Amino acid sequence: YYPEVLGQALLVDAPWIFWGFWKLFSNLMDPVVAAKIKFINRNELKNFIDPDQIPTELGGSSGFSFPDAHKNAPSAQPATMAKVD
Repeated sequence: YYPEVLGQALLVDAPWIFWGFWKLFSNLMDPVVAAKIKFINRNELKNFIDPDQIPTELGGSSGFSFPDAHKNAPSAQPATMAKVD
């Protein structure tokens, strides 16, 4: 079962609504699994992950960035239609 394999889940800058749901549902979970899930802000992320492995968007120094998925999406390409005579 996946949660027993999970080392830790970090939710960075999650909206407040997630925190509210977590307070409700975490009481229904196994305490060992619930302890593995943490809500943190960007400043706390460096306590868990080396800054050189954190993307710059999250306050780290890693040069990695995800490719722009929308740029190459099929829907981003102009539609072409064959002319029917």
